[in-house]
Amino acid sequence: MTKIPEHGTSPESTTPENEFNVTRRAALYCGVAGGSLSVAGCLDRGSGSAGTSEAEIDDQMQKRALDTGLAARKSVVRVESATGWLIKEDVVLTCSHVIDSDTAELETFEGKTIEGRVLGEHENVDLALVEAKGTNHDPLTLDVSFEATSESNIPLVQIGHPTAIGSWVISYGSFDRPHDSGFLADIPCGPGSSGSPLLTLSGKVVGFIMGTTVSVDDPSDEHQPETVFTDFPGQRLLGRAADPETIRKCVDHLI
Repeated sequence: MTKIPEHGTSPESTTPENEFNVTRRAALYCGVAGGSLSVAGCLDRGSGSAGTSEAEIDDQMQKRALDTGLAARKSVVRVESATGWLIKEDVVLTCSHVIDSDTAELETFEGKTIEGRVLGEHENVDLALVEAKGTNHDPLTLDVSFEATSESNIPLVQIGHPTAIGSWVISYGSFDRPHDSGFLADIPCGPGSSGSPLLTLSGKVVGFIMGTTVSVDDPSDEHQPETVFTDFPGQRLLGRAADPETIRKCVDHLI
């Protein structure tokens, strides 16, 4: 059982010492355009069929997550100090809290700088659309059939620019539970992650990161215990994401 504070925070306001403090260990791949990949952390997933070791399952999931991220990340751009992605041809979706004028500086995977014109910001959802002519990449596909439930345990892939790690970083985690008009994702998030798309292993977008919230484990309520503690109930950052239907409605409203 966990507790969720009433209000979340944007990843840009997260303190460095907490930005990757997640309970469920996740695989995270870091690579710039054309660069090499490195792995930090490991996966902690359930067991598979008889005869298949947990390590083999971890390797398979990491490979699928990496393939998904590599196939999609050219459609991801840097927006100012955060992240955005192509939702339509020459249209980038990002968070409105990273936009502070009528234009936004974008950087493509190839290192091209584009001055994008802000098409609109939604009044109720932390979402903005930016015109980005010349990105020369296909938009990502939004999975409008996606339905998140409390029983879901869906692997998710995120692509973004977390300041503490690098650019076009591919990270792996999972759906946690529904929350407000979207859901929470147990996936590494930090400053620079705002606007990052969340994809299933099929390569379709099911959300994007708007901020983070802290999930606090229930205390054990020990009174004068006669044991030695090696760890205390901790906190983990969960990404707050808008769901596909919310994204679709917002985009239709702004365009």
